Amino acid sequence: SSGRSIHEPHDVVAAAVQGRVDTLLVEKNGHLWGRVGEAFRVDLLPRAEPGSEDLLDLAALHTLLHRGSVYVLDKSRMPEGRPMAAIVRYVPTT
Repeated sequence: SSGRSIHEPHDVVAAAVQGRVDTLLVEKNGHLWGRVGEAFRVDLLPRAEPGSEDLLDLAALHTLLHRGSVYVLDKSRMPEGRPMAAIVRYVPTT
């Protein structure tokens, strides 16, 4: 692995919002509810709530806005059965 593939929802959504996702895979008809706060903090929620949004849609939107590619796959084809996965353009140095 090149170290550029990620599948934790927190990491994928933050990378998408920051414009770092080159390729995004999202589960067809999937939903992942949550909110994105300050410093790209992602809070996952068990269901839709006022002020929440579908993080799969949010990640897809930001990936497209930053000229990335989005692929919608059946759940059975998703890496490790996750609702989303991504290949990032670069890994930030900390």
